[in-house]
Amino acid sequence: MKQFYLATIALAIIQCGGKPSFSLQGYFFVSNPDEKMASEENPKIMAALEDIVAAIIEEKPERILAYVHQTEGAIIDAKAFVPYTQVATALTDPKAQLHRVFWDDAYWQETAPKDNIRSYRLVFSRAGEIRVGIFYYSASECEVRLDFKNRPAMGLMSNPIFRKRDGKWFIMNMF
Repeated sequence: MKQFYLATIALAIIQCGGKPSFSLQGYFFVSNPDEKMASEENPKIMAALEDIVAAIIEEKPERILAYVHQTEGAIIDAKAFVPYTQVATALTDPKAQLHRVFWDDAYWQETAPKDNIRSYRLVFSRAGEIRVGIFYYSASECEVRLDFKNRPAMGLMSNPIFRKRDGKWFIMNMF
């Protein structure tokens, strides 16, 4: 009976987190302003971001890979572009840093217990509301700034950068 209560409490705690809500706080132009383009692209970028965050919360690397360009790959460790296959490995290998950043709370508790650094899954599932600012570098490239309503401890998180190819927004630089 004790195990049943513990399992019920654990399940309730897990379910307290969930998908955050998103709000577009604004969009800005680093290059020439193009209001018409932004009004068409903002919903597409928001939809891609929401799907990627949901995939992180649900630990669905294949859904994240749908936003990685097959030919161009992505930047996963702030060094350089890596091929699509390397991104796939980094998302699915439990020992890979990207996998750990997204999903491995035990790793962070062992390596940075006093810094309150947790997995992105945990941070996103507890975020409540994510406020988004889109910074357009051009009509085909933008940086997305995430701001958390109640500012949960999130450690170091960079802003994702998206690039539009063939009418679809792909993540060029991971969080």
